[in-house]
Amino acid sequence: MFKQQLKSMNPMQISLSTFILVSASLVLFLFARDESTLKYQPVGISKIRYDEGLEKCRGRFIDVSDPIPTKRQRNPRSPLRNEPPPKSVFIKNAVLWDGDGKVRRNVDIQLKNGLIAAVSEGNSLQPNENDEIIDANGHIVTPGLVDMHSHAGLDSWPELEGDSDTNEMSESPVRPELRSLDGIDPWDPAFQIINSGGVTTSLILPGSGNMMGGEAYPIKHRFPKSHRAADMLLNAGMNGTVDGHQWRFMKMACGENPINSYGVEKGVLPESRLGEAYLFRKRISIAYEEMLQQDEWCYQAEKRQSTYLDNAHIFMKSPYPASLDQESLIALLRGKILLNVHCYESYDIEMMVRLSKEFGFKIRAFHHALEAWQVADLLAEEGISAAIFSDMWGYKKEAYDSSVKAAQVLTNAGVKVSFKSDHPVLNSQHLIFEAARAHSYGFDASLAIQAVTSIPAERMGQDWRIGYIREGYDADVVIWDKQPLSIGAHPLKVFTDGFNTFTHSDYEVSISKPYDFVTPMEHLKQPLPLPKTLANTRTTYVNIGGLVHSPSAIWEPNSKLTVDEKGIVLCIGPACEVTGQVVDLKGSWVIPGMIAAGVHLGIEEISTEPGTSSGVNSETTLRDSYAGLFVGRKRSRELNAAFKAGVTTSISTRHNSGAVIGTSTAFRVGSPRISHDTFVKLQCSNHFRVGVDARTARDPSTSSVNGQLDTIRNNFNHRPPNVFEVHGASDIFWIMRLLENRPQMDRDIVILGGVESHIYASELGQLNGSVILNPARCTPNTWHTQECLVPSTSPSAYYKLKENGVNVGLSVQEDNAIRDLIWEAGWQVADLPNYEELTDFEKAKEAASLVTWNIAKAFKIDDQVGTIEVGRRANFVVYNGLPGTLDAKVQLVVDGDLFESDTDQY
Repeated sequence: MFKQQLKSMNPMQISLSTFILVSASLVLFLFARDESTLKYQPVGISKIRYDEGLEKCRGRFIDVSDPIPTKRQRNPRSPLRNEPPPKSVFIKNAVLWDGDGKVRRNVDIQLKNGLIAAVSEGNSLQPNENDEIIDANGHIVTPGLVDMHSHAGLDSWPELEGDSDTNEMSESPVRPELRSLDGIDPWDPAFQIINSGGVTTSLILPGSGNMMGGEAYPIKHRFPKSHRAADMLLNAGMNGTVDGHQWRFMKMACGENPINSYGVEKGVLPESRLGEAYLFRKRISIAYEEMLQQDEWCYQAEKRQSTYLDNAHIFMKSPYPASLDQESLIALLRGKILLNVHCYESYDIEMMVRLSKEFGFKIRAFHHALEAWQVADLLAEEGISAAIFSDMWGYKKEAYDSSVKAAQVLTNAGVKVSFKSDHPVLNSQHLIFEAARAHSYGFDASLAIQAVTSIPAERMGQDWRIGYIREGYDADVVIWDKQPLSIGAHPLKVFTDGFNTFTHSDYEVSISKPYDFVTPMEHLKQPLPLPKTLANTRTTYVNIGGLVHSPSAIWEPNSKLTVDEKGIVLCIGPACEVTGQVVDLKGSWVIPGMIAAGVHLGIEEISTEPGTSSGVNSETTLRDSYAGLFVGRKRSRELNAAFKAGVTTSISTRHNSGAVIGTSTAFRVGSPRISHDTFVKLQCSNHFRVGVDARTARDPSTSSVNGQLDTIRNNFNHRPPNVFEVHGASDIFWIMRLLENRPQMDRDIVILGGVESHIYASELGQLNGSVILNPARCTPNTWHTQECLVPSTSPSAYYKLKENGVNVGLSVQEDNAIRDLIWEAGWQVADLPNYEELTDFEKAKEAASLVTWNIAKAFKIDDQVGTIEVGRRANFVVYNGLPGTLDAKVQLVVDGDLFESDTDQY
């Protein structure tokens, strides 16, 4: 039928019919396709996801117009969560040493509602009716200290495996997505101990085991009533940007730590600095690519919005690209995060700067940065600051080439310098000592104060609320017992957010005594004019201000000291005849050469570099140390630094991880080479260890204290003294029991460490025992040192031991800290209850005893060293000020035929 109809049509009819049929089919096809598409395939993204993406587009870049309140009306942290507000306080008659470094006298300060309400000079300010009035009596007031590198709350005290949260070293060395906040333990007792040192704000950073450790969070040292870590945050309670900009912070690290954590321990990248640089670039490039994808998405979204208005989301292929892994790094690339980088060596610093330029991010500060002084111009050009130790060095290769002059060099180049603690590496309670020590080495006093107040505040982007005592700033205020850059200075009161967070036990007595502030001397003392040589020359030292020669020394005016051509003391005292070469000491002080005990000087140079060591005693029997000794100040920075600091004798042992350490050797630190004359006593003392630190896998018997004591019994000999490295009180008790049935000659006990020795002060005194406190300033950082008497807050362990007749000396935990030895002694003296009643001579004598004749007595070498005696080898140190204070500088070191007059440290 159809064929017949088709044949009857003419060509034009066929063409028209074909066109109509094809057109109709096409319409039906298109309609069917569109309906199918609309019905069964998703179109674009949801309106909600689209709007969220637009909001993120708008927030990509930091708004530099965020308000910085000039006259803040509230402290968002004070109070928090319905806690009662702090009392209003009126501090009058203060000497204000502010974050600008300026000193203002007769200042009144009003604290109200957590803020500095008013600051005025000349008694022009009047207290309100309800103000608590504090008469500062001329005592110094500073802003609360700011520590921009701390791990408090992550490495909590006492240190236990269960709450060690500084590093996440599981699968990758690059973990920028982590947050220190998630590991901060608000119950860490260190927070309050740190606050007792005047620190009110700390930046809590992840550790340096990872190249990218994650985000850091600033906290205030005020334990919240809510017991929540979130309420310790500096930004807690802030209302958007109304209360100021809320910066974010990040921690990265380069150099040895990540290499050791991954390359050495796990055999994965990075095993070298080359690997580190590659991983940095690889990880940042991933984030950089996602950032570009975000920018492209925003471009397309904004373009479609202008075209399709409310239907723009239909035409977007995917939501805004944002992954949790990349978010922090992208925020860094967009300038929202202030980056802090752990780097030591100059070429590590250079590498990080090179990376920052490649990817366009900014570095806020290099931390530790012990070689930053070598590339100070680079940091200045890039506007990067340095957060450094004032003097902590040598513990690893990248920490070896440091300088105590680094702060001056950096500052002179235009680099902002902060001092930090790296708590618990250094106890942040003593942050002010970092500033004080730098000042002693020549750093300007005002800059030293700024380096722990306003400069770290500014580097954290917070100098509009902390770091100064100004109207509208957070009420973070410290009242000091004395000039804060002096030895042993500590707070009498600390206010954090206006709350009184610390009051010293001696507050009432101390604050009632007027304090006469004298501006710290800016190193105006000129070096003594000393002869070029003292060798083979009879010399008489005249005009000695204080000659502290021995326990029997008394102050005598016009004291003299005569040494013959062979370096032997001929005469001591005012009656000495002036013969030979005359050296006018111009009122300087003289004490015996100091003794370092229980250290590894001359046995190893860098503890983490086996190639610089004479090895360890890996046996469980006593082995001598003297055969492994190396000397020579030209080859050893540690020996050179020690001798220049006045340490003339060292009692050194090899390392050993077990209960039996070995036999120490006592030697002359300044010896240029090994000879018979090098040794004070070849086999000086037998060293043992008891406690957790004595456990070792190679000797199962040391897994318990019983086993350790049995091992010690088997190695006991009759050549005293016997020295026990121990801290815990119970371990000390069992050591005393061990000695009860020994012959009298074996019962000469020396405790080295002794954090909890004060608990058995009476028993140790009855044994005529000796305690070498190490560290001199203890911390309750382990399970067996929890009864540490925290320095400057309670009667010291030294005081309790001394009162019970115990012979007490001091040592240092790290050999590179040996030049602090006299200051540690001065600190102990400054903490004595009767310190203010002592004469300068008595203070010097007390300090000298802790590092000279008391140690010589404990180790039975007092017949050779520890005192200045007629007929003995001359062994003394000359200071141009009171020994034990930070103002006094070593001018001359003499040890028989060895001497040093170029005593400047570097």
